[in-house]
Amino acid sequence: MPSMLPTFPRKYEYSVVREATGVEFKSVITDRWDALRFIRDELQRRDRECMYVIYLNNRNQVIGFELATIGNMVEMVLVPRDLLRGAIIAGARSIILMHNHPSGDYRPSGEDVKFTHRMDFACSVVGVKLLDHFVVGEPARMWSIPREMPKKIPAKTKKRKKKASQDVPEQKLSKRRGA
Repeated sequence: MPSMLPTFPRKYEYSVVREATGVEFKSVITDRWDALRFIRDELQRRDRECMYVIYLNNRNQVIGFELATIGNMVEMVLVPRDLLRGAIIAGARSIILMHNHPSGDYRPSGEDVKFTHRMDFACSVVGVKLLDHFVVGEPARMWSIPREMPKKIPAKTKKRKKKASQDVPEQKLSKRRGA
């Protein structure tokens, strides 16, 4: 016989655990090179595509970082919700995304650009500022997607079928107009 007791959703608790990483937190990120210096060792030792998130407070001091996802040699699966979870738990005011291209090519792919725009929108919804998203390739070569790419991604245009009047050569159209 089924129980007549009401069922309640599970209760979840989150806590922030600070691990000893050897990285000096409270480092201030003032430019792209500070961000690269902060995470360079982590990125350089990876042979697969990896996304790191650096959490910053109001004064751009590092309050934490996370290896958010590891892909393969070609791609990785990214969901804005998953990348923002740690930022919200840590109480970050802003974040910097950094990922590597194991091929050494530091230029972003179309998917990198699309994801950056999706992430920027997700950040604005939850009140966390996306300061930058860097793609790191060859040593000391990186690309800032928000700074060096257009804000809008052009939508794919569908080819429309030509109307009958568009099939008529220009010279015939000009004769009709009396030209």
